[in-house]
Amino acid sequence: MEDRDMAASTMPTLQIRNANGGSWCVHAEFPDGTFEDIGGFKTENDANEWIAKELQQWVDQRKEKHHA
Repeated sequence: MEDRDMAASTMPTLQIRNANGGSWCVHAEFPDGTFEDIGGFKTENDANEWIAKELQQWVDQRKEKHHA
């Protein structure tokens, strides 16, 4: 399997969710069925910015934790 195929198979499907008009979170669901909610965003735009700027680092750190 090529590196990019491996990366695609470990990247989560993302949904930005709002808790009844309150804070926003990013729901990340992985191909193996596990999921995590990354919360604490004040706006939907904050959540989108986190995805653009921080997602890859978060995925890499999560992968290291789960395979250590």
